[in-house]
Amino acid sequence: MIADRAPRVDPSDDPEVPYTPPEPDDGGELPGDLNVAFAVASLAGLAHAAREQKRRSLVTAEVLLNERPVEAGPAFKTALLALSDPATLMWLLRMLERAGDVAAPVIDECAAALAELAGRPHLTVRALARRLLGDREAPPPPPAEADSALLNSGSSGLWLPSDISPGGEDIMGTDELVNTVAGVRLSRAQPLLPGLEDAVRMRVAAAVGEEGHKKRMNTQLDAYADRIEKRWPDAYLAPDEAVEDALQRAATGGRAARLAQGLPVSDPVAWEDQLATALLDDPHLPVALEATRQPRPENAPPPHRGDPLWNALRARAEGQPTGDTQVEAAVLDDGLLLGTLTVESAETAPIMNAGRYGGWRQLATVERRTSPPPNRNGESDSVAERLRAVELRDSGDLRALTLPPVASGDLRAWTRRLRSRGSLIAPTQSQPIVGRDSDAVAAGDAREGLGIQTPLLTPTPWLIATLGLQPGALFQLDDDVGPALALITWRTEYETSDYHLAWPRLLGAAMVIRGDLFDRLLGVAPGNLVLRDFVAGDVGLCAEP
Repeated sequence: MIADRAPRVDPSDDPEVPYTPPEPDDGGELPGDLNVAFAVASLAGLAHAAREQKRRSLVTAEVLLNERPVEAGPAFKTALLALSDPATLMWLLRMLERAGDVAAPVIDECAAALAELAGRPHLTVRALARRLLGDREAPPPPPAEADSALLNSGSSGLWLPSDISPGGEDIMGTDELVNTVAGVRLSRAQPLLPGLEDAVRMRVAAAVGEEGHKKRMNTQLDAYADRIEKRWPDAYLAPDEAVEDALQRAATGGRAARLAQGLPVSDPVAWEDQLATALLDDPHLPVALEATRQPRPENAPPPHRGDPLWNALRARAEGQPTGDTQVEAAVLDDGLLLGTLTVESAETAPIMNAGRYGGWRQLATVERRTSPPPNRNGESDSVAERLRAVELRDSGDLRALTLPPVASGDLRAWTRRLRSRGSLIAPTQSQPIVGRDSDAVAAGDAREGLGIQTPLLTPTPWLIATLGLQPGALFQLDDDVGPALALITWRTEYETSDYHLAWPRLLGAAMVIRGDLFDRLLGVAPGNLVLRDFVAGDVGLCAEP
């Protein structure tokens, strides 16, 4: 059972001591349904505050929906009734909606739970639950009192909580908190419900000032935060939930506000559904990105603090000899060391030796490592990054070797469909063929909701057009044969402790390409495709002389 549920994907998966059952199976009857128990346990991580745990649980939920929908039904029912925060409920309900007909057995099992959720005071939760119920009877949207900001939208007589001065100064950081958690969604919903943004800020300012909120926040920080290093945990905490709760509760007063303004809603269900769509924080992108995770390829990582490579980079930047360490070019810019270590033929691009894309080529990799300070006395961590990417470079061209071998990228490049396939004519000058997205702006509020790992790699339009690619599954491009270009991610070197939430010091991503397409790419620009190894990091990573 263990071998089937956790298949081997890499030699590092092999345990030092292989598992053997303590006693042979005597064929006795098992208490309960083991498959349902596994399904419930798989979804239990949704209740954990860690964003990584929530994403992994949602990936598991997707697998259950597609592979074992009958056994998944009781597990989803348990989760829907047990979860309390509106954001996690919203993510799980949206996943069920996206699954389409595959989720029918689960929806049948959860009909009673969905009917209960359809009467909740959180607008997006109840709208999604009502959609999933379809033709089944659902309670009508319950009435709600309109916030004062919704009634006075557009006027100057808004009530302001004590935390926000009339001059606009935000002492408690309410504006920043709301903008970070829900800014994109509020901008979409504001035209549908004027005054919603002010209503949410007022509710949040009142909520975070309550003693119960402060106690809960301190309890969460005691459990998850690194108090010694003053590190904020990557978790969905009380302030995030306060914003989501305020957002969805304030929106439920929209119909009452319109009625008070002489603009009654003729179809409450349809109107709420439209507003809920604007306020939806869709989990699709973070969950799809989490599903790209697999074991780290055996590549050279960013150097640790004190590695001789940093001293060699600094020496090259200062015009000094680098000894036995090869450095093509380097610069020291405002405390940051940047440089190219090697420029080799693209044919040397590594081959994936395991995992979902075994045998494919690594077109580009990016890794970011966080190194602790030498003495843990309040000093900041140092960050190092290493990029190895195939790029177009004319023979003998030494320009831009102190710049990364990637262009500015956008995650939407994985989903955009080009109007024309273009030609196979290579550019006439050196340039990157891969992009890097370090901000994930396209993810919207998901950056602070479920979270997005960065940096990520994206294909350039030239690469897409040259290979004739079109969007397939998310983070995958296809050609006429099938999957052709894909993104994979990994996280490792976890900092663990009994006193704080584990977090990875090494994050990475790779763009991998099918072998025959890689050979075709080499033929487009023969001799002008190179693999450049580039590093960047704080000058404090150098070893002390």
